[in-house]
Amino acid sequence: EIKRVYVSPTYRGRGTALKLMELLETESRRRGFKQLILETNTDLLPAMELYKQLGYKETEKYPPYENLPDAYCMAKDI
Repeated sequence: EIKRVYVSPTYRGRGTALKLMELLETESRRRGFKQLILETNTDLLPAMELYKQLGYKETEKYPPYENLPDAYCMAKDI
């Protein structure tokens, strides 16, 4: 599970989050992982768009997020 992806406002809009996610995916593949999951909030539209751009798809809410109305869970096979 990818947790707490955050880029300081000073560095937003420069591709930092995209590069960070690409590095996480590359290292995860190297370590043998087959799928990545994450949870974001429905209010975080830029984050949701980034994940969609990278190929993440909405998936069922998983614990501990299954009862949180604003939780938005995503997954990607790598």
